[in-house]
Amino acid sequence: MKELYLKYKKILRDLMYTIGAQLLMNGVLQIIIYPIMNRTIGQYEFGNIITYMGFVYIIGDAIGSGICNNRLALKKSIETSQGDYNHLLKLFLPLSFIAGGILIHLYFQGIGVLIYSFIVLLTTIRYYGQVQFRLQLDFQKNFIYFAILTGGYGIGTIAFLFTKSWYCIFLTGEICAILYLIFTTYLFKGKDKSQNYNKVLHSTSLLIFSYLITDILVNLYRFVINYYCGPEAVSTYYVFSMIGKTLIMFTAPINNIILSYLADDKSQFNKSNFTTIVKIVLIVSVLCMIACVIVTPIYITLLYPNMNAMNWTLNIVVNAAQIFNFGAGLIITLILATLGAKYHLCLQLVYGTLFMITALLFTKYFGIMGFGFAACISNFFRLIEMLIVGYKKLLYSMD
Repeated sequence: MKELYLKYKKILRDLMYTIGAQLLMNGVLQIIIYPIMNRTIGQYEFGNIITYMGFVYIIGDAIGSGICNNRLALKKSIETSQGDYNHLLKLFLPLSFIAGGILIHLYFQGIGVLIYSFIVLLTTIRYYGQVQFRLQLDFQKNFIYFAILTGGYGIGTIAFLFTKSWYCIFLTGEICAILYLIFTTYLFKGKDKSQNYNKVLHSTSLLIFSYLITDILVNLYRFVINYYCGPEAVSTYYVFSMIGKTLIMFTAPINNIILSYLADDKSQFNKSNFTTIVKIVLIVSVLCMIACVIVTPIYITLLYPNMNAMNWTLNIVVNAAQIFNFGAGLIITLILATLGAKYHLCLQLVYGTLFMITALLFTKYFGIMGFGFAACISNFFRLIEMLIVGYKKLLYSMD
């Protein structure tokens, strides 16, 4: 009993540290930094920056989190070395830099392209950097990591107020976080590949592609709405989805804990645990849906007074989409940890195809509301898809 108490006490403490890290970073961004940007440069330009940063998060998370999470998923199944992952960084980091430059070239020229590509590169390294603390189950240092990142954003915001250059915010934050990694860890040490490097490369590439699909879909509104409705509509959708996105923010720390502990010991996962997780996810989703719909107008009125907060139809549809995505996001982590990157990719391809088709068609004919309905329908399908595979395949694999 004492061992169980200590074990679950540590898991709960680690969860609080991880949630606290996400709350700190996203809270400062959403409550302080983004409203300051909106008031300083206006809703139109703010919508453009939201679009630019969409590319950053798509590339950074897909590559950085892909390498990080596959390293955790493979921890117990095959023998790997730190050199394997450093070679992966040498392979994929230049690709992130080039991809960032090509994408942003569509919007502006000159030195801005290089600075933007550098932000993409740093963000990719920062996403991967979490693996150091998650491998060691040291979520206290992970919290410090995010606190330094957030502090860097704060310093960059002060520079932004003087220069009106949004680069300052994100460059400063990412550089501070990476310097913490360099000076406190040995994450980037190690050159020798293991005999399983090719397997690592193959599975990591699959997971990166899978995450790329996910991240494109999460940020799809930035591009589709911008194209059909303009930057101001991007700002509107972003702000209405913010409370729901805050909920999704909790899936990242919960997923980190699940994947980190399953990487350490898969035997602790069984049918009973899976069914319990599903029940909790569904109950919490209903409660959070109610809370999101109530809080969203208050949030917009207080922090974005230049926007109409009383569009209740958009409020309900957008938040429902976020809630369905929340539930599916938790379950797919169990699929990754138990069934591997191949199933993860197949599920994302099916969901991604549906979302892309409905988003383009609905937004073209019905505008911002059409995109909201497309997201709602697609994310509901994704949740059902995850539940079916979870019970049919995942539970079968544990027999």
